[in-house]
Amino acid sequence: MNKNVRLFLRRALEDESGGVLVLMAVLMVGLLGMGAIVIDVGDVYYSYNKLVISTNAAALAGAQGLPSNTSTTNQAVTNATLYSSQTGNLNAYGNLNVTSATYTLGCVTTSVGASIPCVATGVGTNTANAIQVKQTASVSTYFAKMFGTSSVTLTATATALMRGAATSPFNVAIIVDTTNSMTGTADTNCGGVSRLQCALNGVQTLLQSLSPCAATGCGSLSSQNYANPIDRIGLFSFPNFTTTTASNQYGCSSTSPTAHVYTFPTAGASSLSTMPYTSGSTVQMTYQDLYGLGDTNGFVSDYRTSDSSTSLSSSSDLVEAVGGKSGCTAMGGPGGEGTYYAGVIYAAQAALTAEATAHPGSQNVMILVSDGAATSSSSQMATGTQSTTVATNGGTYPSYVNECAQAVTAATYATNHGTTVYAVAYGSPSTGCTTDTGSYTSPCYTMSKIASSAATFYSDDNQSGTTSNCPAGKSVSSLNNIFTQIAGNLTVARLIPNSIFP
Repeated sequence: MNKNVRLFLRRALEDESGGVLVLMAVLMVGLLGMGAIVIDVGDVYYSYNKLVISTNAAALAGAQGLPSNTSTTNQAVTNATLYSSQTGNLNAYGNLNVTSATYTLGCVTTSVGASIPCVATGVGTNTANAIQVKQTASVSTYFAKMFGTSSVTLTATATALMRGAATSPFNVAIIVDTTNSMTGTADTNCGGVSRLQCALNGVQTLLQSLSPCAATGCGSLSSQNYANPIDRIGLFSFPNFTTTTASNQYGCSSTSPTAHVYTFPTAGASSLSTMPYTSGSTVQMTYQDLYGLGDTNGFVSDYRTSDSSTSLSSSSDLVEAVGGKSGCTAMGGPGGEGTYYAGVIYAAQAALTAEATAHPGSQNVMILVSDGAATSSSSQMATGTQSTTVATNGGTYPSYVNECAQAVTAATYATNHGTTVYAVAYGSPSTGCTTDTGSYTSPCYTMSKIASSAATFYSDDNQSGTTSNCPAGKSVSSLNNIFTQIAGNLTVARLIPNSIFP
């Protein structure tokens, strides 16, 4: 090798200009690769969180809808699907392709589910108090596909119990029909007791399921209410009766209160007051069975001694009124008047309005139990300045014309003002609203329209002694089970460990 060649090679080896470019090229390949991994891993992690959140939401929504299952609608699965990440639903996410989703109903009888009743589902599993949701999804990668991985499979599972979370406070107005159709007919499907007593047995079931006070402690008791109340109850019935004999509805009295002709609270009132009826002397009337008791609106929370106790309190006037005290006579039917129930709906709504004002953040609920056949004559309904005339479906309130339509108008008013109205048609016949025309001639139709929605309409179509033909499409048809389902609707679902699901 000559001298010039050796000199050239030496200079080439000694010259470091451009070496950085080579090094940077190598480093950039590594940095880009690491960046690609970070992007893909980050997106997969984000997508997984999205999947977990939507699976939890689907389980909670499904559990909340479980008490509303019917023989034709699986409300639990409908709710769960709506809140899933499946395409077209509320929690769908662009890069999350759900390839499978399962919704399984089950009855958890151990651990946290031991105290939560399993309700009839109407579909698939016979009874359930929980739902388990499992979603499997694929997530497309951006850069990993260059190395043969075009997608990553993710799975999330969540289980929710239909009750058990922190309870929202409710004001519950229970309305019980105490006219002759309820007191004069025995129901062989309910142990042979009167229809009124069977309805009150259902109310007892409701009181065993609600929350009288906070789980952390009830606090002191004053005016039949705890210092830390949760669900406050007001009891109403019709026909109305004199305030001076209202105490016969509780206190183990075997004497019924004194009824007079129907008098009428003001439609749209924000508080409940007595209603005067003049018959020789002025008599004050009320629909409120606990008149003079409880808080200023007649609501109480002392029906159980604690939130964890399942036994009704024997010292509660409400419990005595509904027949929950051993050896004690329940409230009776005053008799003497036909059925007219628009007035009691307005009365209950007025009391609920005042109660919600007194307890901000609480929710109002009305539960009406009746056969729905309104047939009062004009002589059974008062007239005078105490009445308030309002427009209704083809008639006026109050009036002995279109009585069933008036009840629907009253209930619609309650619904429009934030009250969830449950209608329990107990032996409702297909005909019987003799003062109405069209669809409202049917007590069954009337009761279905009194409810805030189809989900809050129930019927005990198994009861005997009438020509009832009023199925509500629900999976339950006895009053105790109906009230259990209603109680389930007044609670909040909670997530539980997947491992305890059966």
